[in-house]
Amino acid sequence: MGAEAYNLIEKYKSELPNNSVIVEIGSTRGEFSSEYFDNFAKQNNHTFYTVDVDPNQYNYCKNKSINAFNCTGETFLKEIFPEFKQSINFLYLDNFDFIYKHIEGSAMVYDQIQRYNSLNLTMNNTNSQKTHLEQTQESLKYLEFGSFILFDDTFINNEVWDGKGGTAVPYLLNNNFSIVEKSHNNANVWESYVMLRNNNE
Repeated sequence: MGAEAYNLIEKYKSELPNNSVIVEIGSTRGEFSSEYFDNFAKQNNHTFYTVDVDPNQYNYCKNKSINAFNCTGETFLKEIFPEFKQSINFLYLDNFDFIYKHIEGSAMVYDQIQRYNSLNLTMNNTNSQKTHLEQTQESLKYLEFGSFILFDDTFINNEVWDGKGGTAVPYLLNNNFSIVEKSHNNANVWESYVMLRNNNE
């Protein structure tokens, strides 16, 4: 929600191979991440795909000529991406909103929950973490050595990983990924993130 960690890709652009593939799951909702990645990819001769389950976000991206897909991230990784015969060099997971404690019960969260309901999805933190873990596990088929995976809204809370990547980050750390960037460990801020790198050759 609202963070701009996606621009970390600029810091590591020299470490991305030529013709890299960038995948965003959870298209822009006003923070301009999809536009940013699309411009970055075009300027650096990379390929960018954005994925969102909400047709509103899909249509917004398509209207801007961004290579967008309207489905869940799990469906994209299981059924669509394999057809491209590509690897992923930078994966940004910022889908299925996480409800911070300090915004529980707010009008904004209520509206988000209602929108999820209209898409036949139940917005809660358990489902957010479950979705991110499933997408992470599926993405390992495509994340080659040296590739990056960036989670928004992910932080350490009482010495335990929490937020969207709360279950996915420990899974990756147990599968030879290492942390290259992370935010401060405050559960009550918007700009929480962690980025990991694949060390599996």
